[in-house]
Amino acid sequence: MHSTWPALAFETYFTATAANVGFGYWSHDIGGHIPGEVAPELYTRWIQFGIFSPILRTHTTKNANAERRIWAYPADFAEVMRDAFQLRYAMIPYIYTAARRAYDTGVSVVHPLYYDWPDADQAYAFADEYRFGEDLVVSPVVTPLDSSSALARVGLWLPPGDWVEWSTGARLSGPRVVDRSFALDELPVYVRAGAILPEQPRMERSGERPVDPLILDVFPGDSGSARIYEDAGDSLGYREGAYTFTPVLERRTGATVALTIAPVEGSFPGMLRERAYEVRLRGTWPPARVIWQGAEVPYRADGSAPGWRYDGDRLTTIVSLPRADVSTRKELVVEQPAGAEDALLDGVPGRLLRLKRGMTMLETLWPADWPSDAYVTLAQTGRRITLQPDSAQVELRRFREQLPEVLRRLPEMKGDTAVSGRVLRHLNQAQWQN
Repeated sequence: MHSTWPALAFETYFTATAANVGFGYWSHDIGGHIPGEVAPELYTRWIQFGIFSPILRTHTTKNANAERRIWAYPADFAEVMRDAFQLRYAMIPYIYTAARRAYDTGVSVVHPLYYDWPDADQAYAFADEYRFGEDLVVSPVVTPLDSSSALARVGLWLPPGDWVEWSTGARLSGPRVVDRSFALDELPVYVRAGAILPEQPRMERSGERPVDPLILDVFPGDSGSARIYEDAGDSLGYREGAYTFTPVLERRTGATVALTIAPVEGSFPGMLRERAYEVRLRGTWPPARVIWQGAEVPYRADGSAPGWRYDGDRLTTIVSLPRADVSTRKELVVEQPAGAEDALLDGVPGRLLRLKRGMTMLETLWPADWPSDAYVTLAQTGRRITLQPDSAQVELRRFREQLPEVLRRLPEMKGDTAVSGRVLRHLNQAQWQN
């Protein structure tokens, strides 16, 4: 496989359709195999595709220019690639659960959209999109960034239902075709509304230590469920029934989110008899009250358990919970402020990220000009909310009111007008209208 953009584009289609002949675990040479050198941006996008493919394996021909060590690339690219690898490791419980489902059903972890929506013409037309497990739809970026905006355009089909754009927090509904744009560190990954993704803490290797705490990444939606699979991981005991499933159910009633972790089903040698949990409620307001097993959970900015904290950049409530017996039923109740306007949360994480990137671009105008105080204030909105969660509603209303004026004034900045124009295109106002 040549190290080219067309080759990367073909691999996305090829990998998904391999499921049609029962070839569910297809390994590519991430970065391509020949002729050798691969540009930093292309290698970054190839790795991002690899994160959401059955097997992630970097490989190449024997060529002195065929660099595959991410730390040998420029820092901006190496950081994005490192984050991608860390995401893959975090997702192992989700991937492992999907692998068990593939074992039971014969349907590959990665498969074309027409498996699930056979009557939709778009499921066939958008052949480079695919399912990654039950809850994700992926459409990898396979074209370079537009230098005038530092964004790559992706046209894709959203299947029926409600979806959350993982990298931006935008909430979108299908079925429909949408035109989206993505920065280097943004991925066209769509999560089913209400999905509960099981994840693990940061590790250097997949089996470094037990998955403790178990992270439950909950995306906005009226309800959702997961059935998390585990086994010993180093034997064939699963063939004889040595494995477990942990059912998790989430439901939302008004401003209240309730998450139930049911007793574990089954057993296997070496399984955890108790574990801690970390629940991440994305796209939520800072809670008015958090209750675990009938007792109120305090606010703790340091992340200690039991306690909750709030990530203002991602608009995510993070609840750290103490170790509990896996054989018992456990319930978390999170009460959000009454009357809070959920529409204010839509897509804000993506906008904050782009404002920060734009600020870095605008700093190159110095000494002719510098980002305005109003621009900087908007870009720091998430940080202020993190430090003072009670300010979230005031901050996000101000963000919505002041953003149009900040964008309007960008072309008035002194110095190279190409810079301010690039920032304005990067901020991509039209996309923010969803």
